[in-house]
Amino acid sequence: MYAPSLTEDSLRIADAVVQATKGTRLNVFTCWLGQSTVLDARDEFYRAGLPSFFNPEKAVMAFMQHVRHQRVQRLLTETPESFTDHLADHTQTRRIVVNAIRSGRAHLSNQEARDVIRNYGINAVETMYCDDMEEVLEVFAVERRPVDITLIHEQACHPLVELSPGQRRYKGTVQKLNSEGAIMDSCRFLMDEYQKHYPDSGFLGFAVQRSYQHVGGIEFSVGITRDKLFGPLVVCGASGAHINVMTDRQIALPPLNMVLARELLRRTYMYKLLKEHSLKPEEDIRAVSETLVTLSQIVIDIPEIRGLEISPLLFNDQGTVAVNVAIDLADKPGRPIIQPYPRELEEWIVLPKSGRRVIIRPVLAEDEPAHRAFHELQSPESIRYRFFQYRKHFSREDVAQMVQIDYDREMVFIANAPREDGEGEETLGTVRTWTDADNLRCEFAVMVHDRMKGEGLGVALMQKMIDYCRAKGTVEMVGDVLPDNRPMLQLAEHLGFEIHYNTEEEVMDLTLVLNEPEKDWQRERLEQTSH
Repeated sequence: MYAPSLTEDSLRIADAVVQATKGTRLNVFTCWLGQSTVLDARDEFYRAGLPSFFNPEKAVMAFMQHVRHQRVQRLLTETPESFTDHLADHTQTRRIVVNAIRSGRAHLSNQEARDVIRNYGINAVETMYCDDMEEVLEVFAVERRPVDITLIHEQACHPLVELSPGQRRYKGTVQKLNSEGAIMDSCRFLMDEYQKHYPDSGFLGFAVQRSYQHVGGIEFSVGITRDKLFGPLVVCGASGAHINVMTDRQIALPPLNMVLARELLRRTYMYKLLKEHSLKPEEDIRAVSETLVTLSQIVIDIPEIRGLEISPLLFNDQGTVAVNVAIDLADKPGRPIIQPYPRELEEWIVLPKSGRRVIIRPVLAEDEPAHRAFHELQSPESIRYRFFQYRKHFSREDVAQMVQIDYDREMVFIANAPREDGEGEETLGTVRTWTDADNLRCEFAVMVHDRMKGEGLGVALMQKMIDYCRAKGTVEMVGDVLPDNRPMLQLAEHLGFEIHYNTEEEVMDLTLVLNEPEKDWQRERLEQTSH
């Protein structure tokens, strides 16, 4: 940093800094204070490729942006815990949503909303629904224990509703009622509050819950909302009548895994309270993170859901428990801006030679340990055929880049099977394609475990990828193979690839036409890139 002086030449000092930085690999940024007297010095920095700022505040902000970027990049390469059940059956949930849309409703009832989250394994407080005060008294006569009563109306069935300052004083729930007189008085009070604050919202009845079904006073608000530009968002923050939830509302883009869910939770103020005041903070943090991952999966499976709110989300001896749930619907499905795991591409096959059952599916970030073991157990010759060089070691970062992919621009199918010792799964083969931005051409690479060669696994993986790329509309599939890689050349010939020797690169060029180009520009582009 430099401040102008009448006795010093700012340009000469800037030039000295530029010369000094040429011998270092450190990140250097400068701050030359002033205006007209230091313009030549700033131009010198710009020509040398060194960032230069007008004041220290902007310099620090730029540096911290660089720090945050590195933190996020490291976060994205972490291996998440395996939690999400990609095989969950959401048929019943979809039926609930479709029936509501067909009936012309823009929201689910309170009971339907609870059924939705229960179908995905989120615990919810047991609730009885009553049409009037008499039915509430009948439920209490059976229970004979303290109950909580909530008045349900149409507007309360919409999630994440912003309240005016007057409506913030609205009380919709009365807790710990243990007598018929108290219940009658509370029902009348709730009706008065409802008619005063929501006179145009249709009355839907009362919800009765047993008191003390949950423990813990740390209240979370979690849910789903939708942005016009970014699509569905997962929301996490504070809940409670005495706080401004908007000051602690953090968002993340689905799909989430456990690493991303923990990062979303870590950004909230409630995370600090959980760490300081929970009796078992690590278990509770994991429970909330699992709930966030589940919400992410719900909006992917049921894109007609516009918004979902669980408020409050509390804790019991089994983990998290939802007290109140609200879900509203949209006319058009909302697609996440990041393509989720394509579960529909999973396929089980039986290898003809050994009869072993193998699943071929898209790769997941959780596959990193098995993927690294797969590469490190390959013979040097197989590694050379795949990477065109010998490699003895694969770092965690190398493998993380292999398994953490954008399914829209890249696809990796892996063949997994249960280990012979019964401990988890092992990767037996993998095929990968990279597709250009215009979806004209994709480049492939395939590798099969040494002990699985001759089983037909390579053919199955390649055919799976060919079918996927053809259905996606890709025009050509290409690849390079070393001339002495006879097994791969035989496989390519079997699959119908055209094979030509590239004298410049000294490799065999493989080309397979998947679809005929429909546009003139596609034909021109392919002709230009083929020369």
